[in-house]
Amino acid sequence: MVSVVRMNDPKASEQLLSGFYSVENNAWRWTSGKFSVILRTPAAASQQGATLSLAFTIPDVVIQKVKSITITASASGTELKSAKYDTPGSYVFNADVPASMLSTESVKVDFALDNSFRLGEDKRELGIVAASVSIAPK
Repeated sequence: MVSVVRMNDPKASEQLLSGFYSVENNAWRWTSGKFSVILRTPAAASQQGATLSLAFTIPDVVIQKVKSITITASASGTELKSAKYDTPGSYVFNADVPASMLSTESVKVDFALDNSFRLGEDKRELGIVAASVSIAPK
């Protein structure tokens, strides 16, 4: 188990719990409206806390369909942060994770989007294009 999960890493699928689709272009994965990952807790994080990061892209087609997307991150069932995006582009969503939530070997992180969509004949519920999810000590 690792603290940085890159979507193009074949081993990453072991830590992607739900809501991620297959790797595309050897680089990224579409998410659904709700997606979860488990990350190894960095050693120093249990004393100092950590920063959760989600590197992602919102393609133009997403904004055309849903106008905006709010991402909400939760760790171990506790909401950490929400952020709204209303323009296409590449972003890094960061959220502080208190040290008190990092006393175990791993932490489950859940993300929820307020909007998702279906594209043409594609039957998948699509959200954002994820590149990586990581947790690093402060």
